[in-house]
Amino acid sequence: MSVDRYKIGLSVNGTEKIVECDDTYPDVHDWKSAVEFAFRLVKYTHLRKQTNGSPHRPLNEIDPKIDLLFCEDWESEEYKDYDYVHSVPPTIM
Repeated sequence: MSVDRYKIGLSVNGTEKIVECDDTYPDVHDWKSAVEFAFRLVKYTHLRKQTNGSPHRPLNEIDPKIDLLFCEDWESEEYKDYDYVHSVPPTIM
């Protein structure tokens, strides 16, 4: 079984960010879901930094402008020797 890795380049308010993941992540199944995962992750971390955990500021004031710069994908060498790699089940917290 092959495991695909993804490197997603994003521009967040004009600053370049790189997110790397693979399809063993619960929400990542292909390049499109990897990009969606990266957008959600960057938006969440930006929100946490801007509010310092406070829920009292309106979300529209702190929503980052996120643009997709690139998405690279390749077969991971890390899992080549394994016959089967089980995906991680989703967890609700």
